[in-house]
Amino acid sequence: MTQQDPQPPGYQQPPQPSQQPPAGQPLVQPTQGQLTGPLPRASFGQRFGAFAIDLIIIVGAEIIISLVFGAVIAAVANAGSGAAIALASVVGLLAFILYIAIPIVYFGYMEGQPSGQTFGKRALGIRVVDFNTGGRLTMGSAMVRSVVRSVLSGIFLLGYLWMLWDPQQQTWHDKLVGTTVVPVSSHPV
Repeated sequence: MTQQDPQPPGYQQPPQPSQQPPAGQPLVQPTQGQLTGPLPRASFGQRFGAFAIDLIIIVGAEIIISLVFGAVIAAVANAGSGAAIALASVVGLLAFILYIAIPIVYFGYMEGQPSGQTFGKRALGIRVVDFNTGGRLTMGSAMVRSVVRSVLSGIFLLGYLWMLWDPQQQTWHDKLVGTTVVPVSSHPV
């Protein structure tokens, strides 16, 4: 039938799709590179796999730093003077600060890029986006997300596991910063 043809008796127009997403799902406004409607979420397995890859990278960097700083501390401490021991303590403190800072800077910097991906997320085909707009994170919000992840989500791993029963599949750091993780296949970079 064409638009000019009369409808048969009893015909009802099919229901129009709602412009509102399900309760709690943000409506993503269309802009270049974004999709409309609620975004599908990355699965727990995808997020866990990406984190495992990223953890290998982070631990590798921290092992290298530990070896370098350990050698420096050993060389300085062998000098035996009080000043050398103090210097070894300062070098040890600097190594500890770097050990904490590496994951924060890694996740913050990588997720603050236009792709919203770490190396692990890229390998698993997922990315971090703003929950309300579906757009990229600013470098500032990515760094805050990284700090919140490091501080809160490690508590008994509850912050990470939260996504298993959360209707939005968000972790604590996602909720506090207003982000979500989506498959790149449905929300390309």
